[in-house]
Amino acid sequence: MQALHPPLEVVRSDSELYDPRDPATIDNPFPAFRRLRDEAPVYELAREQIWVISRYADVEAGMMDWRTFSSAQGNVIYEDPARIGRTLTTNDPPRHDQLRRLIGAGYTPGRVKAHEARIEQLVDDLLAKVDPTGFDFVSEFAGPLTGKVIGSLIGVPEEELERLRVAVDAAFVPTDEFPGGRGLGEVFAFMMDLVARRRRESRDDMLSAFLAAADNGVKMSDQDIAVTGGSILAAGFSSTAHTMSNILLGLFEAPDQRRLVLDDPSLIPNMIEEGLRYDVGTMSFGRQTTRDVELHGVTIPADSRVMLLLSSANRDERRFEDPDRFDLYRKEKRHISFNVGIHHCLGSSLARLEMRIAFEKLLAHLGEFSLNLDRSVRVQSLNFRGFRCLPVRAVS
Repeated sequence: MQALHPPLEVVRSDSELYDPRDPATIDNPFPAFRRLRDEAPVYELAREQIWVISRYADVEAGMMDWRTFSSAQGNVIYEDPARIGRTLTTNDPPRHDQLRRLIGAGYTPGRVKAHEARIEQLVDDLLAKVDPTGFDFVSEFAGPLTGKVIGSLIGVPEEELERLRVAVDAAFVPTDEFPGGRGLGEVFAFMMDLVARRRRESRDDMLSAFLAAADNGVKMSDQDIAVTGGSILAAGFSSTAHTMSNILLGLFEAPDQRRLVLDDPSLIPNMIEEGLRYDVGTMSFGRQTTRDVELHGVTIPADSRVMLLLSSANRDERRFEDPDRFDLYRKEKRHISFNVGIHHCLGSSLARLEMRIAFEKLLAHLGEFSLNLDRSVRVQSLNFRGFRCLPVRAVS
């Protein structure tokens, strides 16, 4: 991977440019991201022993170069050891390719399209229950919606989803003992039990399809299937719901753009693509270097943990004009929020469908709206960016 800009000397003091655990940075990391891009596009978080790459061209190149920036030790910064080598996103080729073909069969255009009526009904049901004078967008709308959609795809009983959503939410909250969070152990244990049930009684769901593939030559142990299913569930819960809450905030903070989309709902697909660029729910991916990498005059040693900072790349002024503006008519739309290369998100078409239907119906239901940011609660994570609570109300 060649340096794409003049060399800069890396800044090694965590406190000078970027502290991902600082509450002010969690609330608004974008000024720090700009400083990283301008002053230290390769930056060492010394306390964390993590290297941060922040410019669009470099993040994109890192995603494409899986041989150098490997996912075999995990795709989040502090990887759960139970996931390593058991899922699509914690493998490189050739194992990755085999799993991608298997899992991709669940996300064909026909299968995704078949969920459209179900998503519309779920959104209608959720909106019928909320109080437009005040409700939590995350726990009363976005979270239940994304959970029920991905849960039905995998085969998780609906009555279990809220418990699992809470477990996923808690899994990535950092503590002194677990800097990346406690992990998805509770979710994986549930999935192991569900896999055993599907062995006894197959159904038309993803877990049953994995079991059938394992019986027909694709080598996946029951634990592999449980961890893969649990990881897909967690991604469906967190990434899509967080992105939806970020889009709602972006729209709220751009009243001119909000008025445009309220007046013309045909702009909602534009709004979603711009929202994905502006403030995506998956803030970063983790990788492991397989060799020394020289970039911008800095050497990242082999076997180093690397943070590919998507949220910074998508605001890079080298790629996007006026990147801190939420712009429904933006001409350059090539964000990298769903990853690029071999790890491009298989669920991206389903996520877009969910968000389109959800916002079409939500904005028609609310009309002009307001957010109570004083009562909102941000997600604390090195990988995800979004809200655990985001109060919203219609404004008459």
